[in-house]
Amino acid sequence: MSEIDLTQFEGHTPGSWKVGYRALDIWAPSAKRGEAKIFDVRGWGYLTGKGDGSLGLSEDQAIAIQTANANLAAAAPDLLAAYKAALARAEEAERQRDEAFTAGAEAMREAAASKANDMGDWGIYEAIRAIPIPAQEK
Repeated sequence: MSEIDLTQFEGHTPGSWKVGYRALDIWAPSAKRGEAKIFDVRGWGYLTGKGDGSLGLSEDQAIAIQTANANLAAAAPDLLAAYKAALARAEEAERQRDEAFTAGAEAMREAAASKANDMGDWGIYEAIRAIPIPAQEK
């Protein structure tokens, strides 16, 4: 169901991650000490620079963007977990829908066969009972 290959995220540093001082780095719990820096949030020169390719933003604008980028990065483990949970719920709902479709189709076939049986038409009864239940198209 997912078009994202979730295996590429296996083995990532466990969360919860948090934003460090001035949104310049991301920290995670450490087995050896309280927390450890796991990566830097880069881009200040791009945001504030005056050269070719730079945005030349004010410091306030750059701080807002840097903070938003850091917050998004720090939320990654929680976003991944939420995505996996939503995907599992969607897959379960799809499985239940398929089961309901099959049960409904079987009930309709049995009702038609029962009606033919009540009418004493064994040929129609046998023909209806032989109708296969198709898989639901996705």
